[in-house]
Amino acid sequence: MGLTPAQRLLLFTYDRDLPLDPHGGAIAEAEGVRSERFSFASTHGQRVPAVLCRPQTAPAPLPVLVVGHGAGASKDDPVMQALFRHWAGAGFACLAIDAPFHGERAGRRVDPTALLRRPYAGMHLVQQAVVDTRRAVDWAETRPDLDEARLAYVGFSMGTILGVQFVAMEPRVRSAVFALGGAGLLHYLAALAPAEARPDAETVADACDPMHYAPLIAPRPVLMVNGLKDEVIPPALGHMLYNSLNEPRRAIWYDGGHGDIPHAHLQAMREFLLETLRPA
Repeated sequence: MGLTPAQRLLLFTYDRDLPLDPHGGAIAEAEGVRSERFSFASTHGQRVPAVLCRPQTAPAPLPVLVVGHGAGASKDDPVMQALFRHWAGAGFACLAIDAPFHGERAGRRVDPTALLRRPYAGMHLVQQAVVDTRRAVDWAETRPDLDEARLAYVGFSMGTILGVQFVAMEPRVRSAVFALGGAGLLHYLAALAPAEARPDAETVADACDPMHYAPLIAPRPVLMVNGLKDEVIPPALGHMLYNSLNEPRRAIWYDGGHGDIPHAHLQAMREFLLETLRPA
């Protein structure tokens, strides 16, 4: 018997009265985009480095895209920065954080897939990442130039695998794009665990795998983008995530590998976000 939605919410509940204690950083302006680096406080004594990229001249308040990066990347990855500039050109403010053990939070280098193979370390990674991202939304609500009523999530690879739970548990998100990700990975890893560790691994998979959170996102719309030849996230996991979602949902499958999203499909992502974040 699985957890109830209320029990799942408890896994990602945090003290909303915890001070954000934001620390401002460098501000840069180039090519019509203003980039602001800062950090804020999260749970378990964590400080979360973040960046906000917004158009310099668009009228405020701006719709917000919370963007989740892939494993081994960060908010400062060149591909991410290029996407931020692209979407800022469409009038979006892009808000991204470094996930635990990534970017400015790397400390000692940790392979997140290795953490996921250790049941409770993997659970703590998922919990911390989700709460950190919810705290980023808390920070966005303090900004008069951002419209928290028009906020969407965009995740890539690990950003999808950790982002499904965030969107499911965060009612302030209006729509989501899940790219290069899937569901069932934690159950797959549990099946590979040694016999003595398998019960704990299955318990954590039942608590944290995206397949159990995807049904809770509706009625908010979701767009998925996956590669038919993805060598990192097998297409079967992408189909599992899609089949776990309720309507409204849409999937784009391109003929390529992990990270080879064609420009036309990036445009489709942008159009989906423009449509779902239109002012009420």
